[in-house]
Amino acid sequence: MSDLNRNESNAHRSDPEGAPRSILHQAEAWTNVQGAVLLRVETLWADWLHRRRDAIAATSGALQAMCDCHSLGELVRIQQHWLAGAIERSMADAEAFVSVPFALSEATTRATARTAEVTTRSVRQGRAAPANVVEAPNQQVAAD
Repeated sequence: MSDLNRNESNAHRSDPEGAPRSILHQAEAWTNVQGAVLLRVETLWADWLHRRRDAIAATSGALQAMCDCHSLGELVRIQQHWLAGAIERSMADAEAFVSVPFALSEATTRATARTAEVTTRSVRQGRAAPANVVEAPNQQVAAD
């Protein structure tokens, strides 16, 4: 128990080099998450634009085929084919937009894990952790 109290008092000492290092690491983690999100959004928009080009080409082809058809059955088949493509593109759009929050969550989780790993390594090497990192474990010990 005395080791725990000693570690608590050591953890609250100020480390003039540790705080900027910790802040820099957290800022780096934040920018990495932002970069991952922007990369995902860039891919999302590029895919969306590709699907819009496909939709325009499919619509143009369907209209041309409708003008050239000679029976009602052929007209219905052309419309059904066009509608099936439109639905597939809409589903791809929906799946892509839903994937953005998952990608953000994954990137945030990885960044948080890396930040926790660096903080743990710093504490184990005897460098003080920032006060906000140390408070949560101390509160948990006090609750026990």
